[in-house]
Amino acid sequence: MSAIKEPKSKQTKPKAPKSVPVEVPVEVPPPAPID
Repeated sequence: MSAIKEPKSKQTKPKAPKSVPVEVPVEVPPPAPID
């Protein structure tokens, strides 16, 4: 339970910011990702 709660909490916080920019560029590529 702890091993599954730790990876999920770490993947949702640190991985979320990196995964968001990849999906955000699709809506705002020139403003944030490109600029």
